[in-house]
Amino acid sequence: MELSSLANNSNCISGIFSDVHMLSLIYAAEMCYWICMLKGKAFSADGLIPREAGQQLSKLYIEIATGPLQSSHWSTETALTISNYFTTIDI
Repeated sequence: MELSSLANNSNCISGIFSDVHMLSLIYAAEMCYWICMLKGKAFSADGLIPREAGQQLSKLYIEIATGPLQSSHWSTETALTISNYFTTIDI
């Protein structure tokens, strides 16, 4: 199933209408991961807490990839690694 066809699907995750949206979720989560790796686990800037944002983004990606887009075979390997990192770090 193509992402563009999900717009009319009642099971559609709000706001995800193309491959670019899916890629942006995992890219943003990965940027948060690298910020935490390089700047420290408790780093925050302008109200953004990369640890929390990255965890939310990676979980959303996983939910969509294993839910409505399961037939599209999106890989969740990197998202699972990132999500696991954020759930195991101590502040």
